[in-house]
Amino acid sequence: MKGFCDRGLFPGLRSASRLSLIVTVLLAGFCGPALAQAAPSEQQVLALSEALRLKSDEGPGLTTGVYYSDWQVESSAIPQWSKACLGRALTPLEFATSAETAKSVVLCQLRDQLAAQYEATGGNEPVAVQRVVSWWRTGDASRYGSGAVAPFAKEVLGLYRQSLTSAGDIAKPAAVQTTFYDRYMSAGYGATRNSEFSQAVAYFQRALDERPKDTFAQNALRDVMRQARADNGQTGGEPRETTPVDSKHWTEVAQNSLGDRTLVGPNSIKPVGKKLGYWEYRAFAGENNAFLPVPMDQPVRSALLYRLVSCDAGTAQTRVMKAYGEAKAELFAKDFGVGAVVEQPKEDSATAKAIAFVCNQAGATEVIEEAPIQIEG
Repeated sequence: MKGFCDRGLFPGLRSASRLSLIVTVLLAGFCGPALAQAAPSEQQVLALSEALRLKSDEGPGLTTGVYYSDWQVESSAIPQWSKACLGRALTPLEFATSAETAKSVVLCQLRDQLAAQYEATGGNEPVAVQRVVSWWRTGDASRYGSGAVAPFAKEVLGLYRQSLTSAGDIAKPAAVQTTFYDRYMSAGYGATRNSEFSQAVAYFQRALDERPKDTFAQNALRDVMRQARADNGQTGGEPRETTPVDSKHWTEVAQNSLGDRTLVGPNSIKPVGKKLGYWEYRAFAGENNAFLPVPMDQPVRSALLYRLVSCDAGTAQTRVMKAYGEAKAELFAKDFGVGAVVEQPKEDSATAKAIAFVCNQAGATEVIEEAPIQIEG
């Protein structure tokens, strides 16, 4: 007779719903440490999402349904998935309109599913990945080794491994070049799921700073402020004192509703080929860990960026990023090199205002004198 802790008595856990994960945790408490497994890293989740994206138009499980996004998510799954991950059900059209929102929902689902399959396989990574692939295409993780699913799951596993190899050591997550908007929205949704409404408000407001009038950020901000008021009457996101900046070498070009400040070093503006290079300083009102492309266990209070801008195209490329915590202790430094993402900032965003300032300064001044860049208060 099977005991209480036998996984076979709970076949519904294969669905990896949020309820199933709660049940899994409870079972781990009843059944001892044998069931508890280390959670997969965020880099593993990203690698799996990329592998599935690359194979989105191939393999078994695709029917005559209607699919959306780069991951080919079936329309009927979108309301349920988005409700679980974002707190509200999206229509397929809303899901398809924003690539960033679609990605956040996909990552949320894969994060939960991969954790559940880690538990189901006792931490066997290759099998766990293949089980997720089977669930993704058939709704049944147990079919990973049978029929047309088996070779497809192995192909995705190979792409998953390639992605991890190119990213480096998974214990040290790679600095993935997503946009500030992407990271703010993801952090806002995460804070909302954790009922950290004040923090969610701040991140959605920062997302709006990156993309003024963006409907997804506006709706998310409206919803989370409503939840905050219903929860305890707090609206969150009140402006707080930002990190002091030496005004001798910096000129403020933008400040958002939170009190985050964007400053440019006029003396740092230099021609670099057909572009202009300059140093930009961000002084945040409170912590802003989503500004960085990697997780950080200490609060980020300010950041220093070296950017290349094209005045003709209105684009910006962040080549170097440094971040500072309490007492301006350096927490992060990364040279993204020539392969850094080139962004097209939205009108009235902080970055767009910085570009306008840099281009105007360069056009009005023939020779810009050298001067040190200071970040001390």
